[in-house]
Amino acid sequence: MQLIDGVDNQSPGLNFSLGNFLGASDLDVQSVDIIAGASSAYYGPGAFNGVIDMKTKDPFLFPGLTVSLKGGERSLFEGAVRWADVIKNKQGKDKFGYKLNLFYMTAYDWEATNYNPVDGSSVGRENYSGYDAVNIYGDEVTVGGNNFSRNTNSPGLGRVYRTGYRENDIADYDTRNTKANIGLYYKIKEDLVLNYSGSYGAGTTIYQGDNRISLRQDYGSFYRQNADQLYEQGMPNRDDYEDTRPQFGEFETIEAFQAAQQAWTNGIISDQNQWAQDNPEIMESYNAQIREQTETSTVFGQQPYFEPGTQRFDSLFNDVTGRLFTDNGSRFYDKSALYHAQGEYTWNTDFGKFILGGNGRLYTPDSRGTIFEDSLTYQRKRVMQIDPESNDTTFTTVRTDSSYSKITNWEYGIYAGYENKLIQDQLILKATMRMDKNQNFDAVFSPAVSLVYNINEKSIVRAGFSAAVRNPTLADQYLFYDAGRATLIGNLNGFDSLATVESFNEARNAGASFAWNRLEFYNAAPIKPEKVRTFEVGYRGTFLNKVYVDAAYYYSIYRDFIGFNIGLDIPYTPNNSLPGNFDIYRIAANAVDRVTTQGASIGINYYFYKNYALTTNYSFNKLVSGDDDPIIPAFNTPEHKLNIGVNARDLNTDFGLFRLRNWGFGVNYKWIDGFQFEGSPQFTGFVPSYYLLDAAVTANFKDINTSLKIGASNLTDNEVFTVYGGPRIGRMAYISITYEWLNR
Repeated sequence: MQLIDGVDNQSPGLNFSLGNFLGASDLDVQSVDIIAGASSAYYGPGAFNGVIDMKTKDPFLFPGLTVSLKGGERSLFEGAVRWADVIKNKQGKDKFGYKLNLFYMTAYDWEATNYNPVDGSSVGRENYSGYDAVNIYGDEVTVGGNNFSRNTNSPGLGRVYRTGYRENDIADYDTRNTKANIGLYYKIKEDLVLNYSGSYGAGTTIYQGDNRISLRQDYGSFYRQNADQLYEQGMPNRDDYEDTRPQFGEFETIEAFQAAQQAWTNGIISDQNQWAQDNPEIMESYNAQIREQTETSTVFGQQPYFEPGTQRFDSLFNDVTGRLFTDNGSRFYDKSALYHAQGEYTWNTDFGKFILGGNGRLYTPDSRGTIFEDSLTYQRKRVMQIDPESNDTTFTTVRTDSSYSKITNWEYGIYAGYENKLIQDQLILKATMRMDKNQNFDAVFSPAVSLVYNINEKSIVRAGFSAAVRNPTLADQYLFYDAGRATLIGNLNGFDSLATVESFNEARNAGASFAWNRLEFYNAAPIKPEKVRTFEVGYRGTFLNKVYVDAAYYYSIYRDFIGFNIGLDIPYTPNNSLPGNFDIYRIAANAVDRVTTQGASIGINYYFYKNYALTTNYSFNKLVSGDDDPIIPAFNTPEHKLNIGVNARDLNTDFGLFRLRNWGFGVNYKWIDGFQFEGSPQFTGFVPSYYLLDAAVTANFKDINTSLKIGASNLTDNEVFTVYGGPRIGRMAYISITYEWLNR
C-alpha cells in the first residue's frame, strides 16, 4: 500500500500503484516511512504486505521557492518547481498557507529484447519453423495446433509458429511524466488545520506486473493483445498452416526436400527428426520459403504481413491501439474511482493510551468491459408488426437502450488499540484488534500484539504477533481479460469441471486420437480473503558508540493464499477427436493447503573516522511450504539479498587552490539472488542473479542556496533483468542542480 498524506495512491480499477508516476514531486516529499510486513491492524486489508507512507511538506513549515534540474543518459531530462507561502491575519499569526508543485520528466526507456524461448516452451531456437520468444508477441500457436511432427509428408517440420511482432515494433519507449499539485491550508485554530489538495498526473510509460502494459496518456495497451489484433485485422487465416503449408509446398519446396518426402513415404528414412538435424540447410531454406509465401500471399482472404516501419503497418497499428479491446482493438478503458473515509481518536488515561478508529471504501470500477465484467448490455423489447398486404402478424426484438453493467464494491473496517508502559517504562505493550467486512465476503478479524523491552539505553529486544487479511482485489473478483494464451478471469462464483494442463497434454499425445480418459478435472471454489499470521522477534543495539545492529526473524503462516489456477474448459466431442474450440482460463483462486514462509534480516552500520560510515544489510526470505500446491504462489521474492555501502557527509576538503565545503559521497553495492518470477503465462520465468553498483557525489553551496549532485545507478553498466519479460537495465548517469530559498 502506498499512501501520500493518507491518500491511497493505487489505481482504483487496476489495483496497483504506479510507483511515484502519479504521486508527489520529489521536491515536496518531507518523509517516507516504510512499514514492512503485515500491517492490517491500523491500515486495513490493503496493507497485507506492508505500507509506504509518504508525507509532503506543509507550507506553514516549508515556505519558499525550490527549483531543480536534472539531466543524464538515455535522454533524461527532469525539471521541478515548488512554491509555497503563508498569509498572516491581522494579528500577525499564520492563517492561510498554499503550495504549488510542477514536475516534468522525459527519458528513453530500456527496450525489452529478450528473444529467448519462453520458459517451459516445447521448442527452442533450434526449431526451424520458429518458436515462442519472450518479447515477441503474436508468435504463439494454439495449444496443440500446427504441429507437423507426426505428419508423414513433412519430415522434421515440427510445430510452426507465426512471425510475430517484436516489442520495440509496437512499444513507445519515450517515457514522459507530468505532475501538478496545489495545496490549500487554513488554520481553524493552532492544532486544527483544514486542507484541500488537488493533484494531476499524466504521461507515457511501461508498467509490468502480470503483463507488460503500455500506458499512453489516457489509455493502455497490452503488447500481446496488440500483436494478436494486428494479425487478426490483417491476416485472419495466418495461423492456419494446415491449409496454407501444403499448397505452398507443392510449388515452392526445393527438390532435395521433395526427395526426402518421397524417401519417407517409401520407408527409406526411418527417423524424420534425425533427417532434419542432418540436413539443416535444406530445413532452413524450406521453412524460409514457406514463411515468405504465407506472409506475402493473398489466398484464403489473407493480406500480406504488415511489416513494421511501413505506412500500412503504422496505419493499422494506430487503428488497433485507438479502438477498445471490446471493439477488436487493444486499448483498455479505465475511469474507475475510489472513495475513502477514515477517522481515528486517541485518548490517554492512567491505565494507558487507547485508540479507536475505522475506515470505509467504495470502489466504482468502470472499464467498459475491457478489464472487468462490466461489458455492454442491451435492453430489448418485443414489437408486433402487421404486414399491410397479407395482414400477417410478426414479432421482432428491437434494442431500446444500451448501457454498461455497473460494478460496485464496498468494504469497511473498525479497530481498537491499547498501549501502555510497564516495569518502570522498560516494557512497552501494544495490542490491537480489527474487524473488516467486504460486501462479497464474511467478516474477518486481525489481532496484533507486540512487546518491546529496553534492556538499557543501548539495547532493545522485541517480539510480536500480528494477523492480517487481504481481501481479493477487484481483479480477483471481476477481472475478464483475454491475454491471448489464456483468459485472465475473476472468481466470485467458482468454476466446475476444468481440465488440468498436464492431463490435456497427456490426452493429446496419447496416440492418433484424443484420449478423453486421460483428462483430470477439478473444481475451483469461489475466491475468499487471504489470511496470514506472523511471528517476529528482533534485536536493536549500539556497541562502542560506533556499531549499530538491527536483526530480525519472522515466520508467517498463510491460509487461503491467493494465487491462480490454470484450467481448460473443454467441450466433449463424441468422435474422440481433439476439440476444435476450448477456453483456457487463468483463475484467481485460493491455495487449499497451508503456505508458510520465513525470513531473517540483519543490518550493521559502522561509524568510523568522524563523518564516514560503512553500512551493510542482508535479508533471507523463503517459501517454506506450499510450492507444490496447485495454486501458483507467485512469491516473486529473491531468497538472498545483500547491500554493502560506504558513505560520508558534511566533509570539508582542501584541494589546493580550491576548497570544497559541505560535500559528501555514497557508494553502494547490491547483490540479488536469482528467483522465479511468476506473472502471466507469457511472463513467467527465472530471473538470474545480478549485482548493481550505485554511486553519487553531492556538494552544498550554502551561500547561493544551491546543491549539486553527480551520480549513476548501475555504475558498471551491468545490464540485468529485474523481472522476467522486462528489459535489461543498464547504467543511468545523471547530474542535478537544486536551488532552495526558504521564505522565513
